Amino acid sequence: GFKFDMRIWVVVDVELGVYQWNEGVLRVAAHPYSEDLEDTFSHLTNHCIAQQSDNYECLIEGNEIFFDEFRTYLAQHVPDLSLDRDILPQMRHQVYCTVESVWANLRANNRPGGFQLLGFDFMIDSSHRVWLIEVNGAPAAAARLTQPLAQDILSLCLYPRFPWQQPSASAPTHNFSLIAP
Repeated sequence: GFKFDMRIWVVVDVELGVYQWNEGVLRVAAHPYSEDLEDTFSHLTNHCIAQQSDNYECLIEGNEIFFDEFRTYLAQHVPDLSLDRDILPQMRHQVYCTVESVWANLRANNRPGGFQLLGFDFMIDSSHRVWLIEVNGAPAAAARLTQPLAQDILSLCLYPRFPWQQPSASAPTHNFSLIAP
């Protein structure tokens, strides 16, 4: 099998709350798993590293599996495991605990109207427990997700504060879920 991690994007806004974007991606290593720790292509899923491998995109385009594709895979191959029921709640809990640990500092140092997009990277163990690997302050996004993510950030964070900038008169919609107010 191949090692992978899962990336979700989170907006932290001390006035609006903590929101998880509802799309995410599994980033797959370029080589099959190996116990050889020198084989970085079998252990690291970072695009900057994986793209250097001759095996990059041999398995799947961009070495990425998007959440809808992962849901389909789980339903067909691991029906007792659900992304929405079993995995995402663990991720949200870890996001909540991580942000809550620095919330007082964020509130003290945040400018009104300020927000931050963060990338949370996770691994899943053989018991389906989710482990936080790292939090990225300037997270990359898959090319097909960049425009919808940017539009949803505008709808969540900017249009409520600057409604005259909104492209239509209707209320802004976005694909974020509130984790904590």
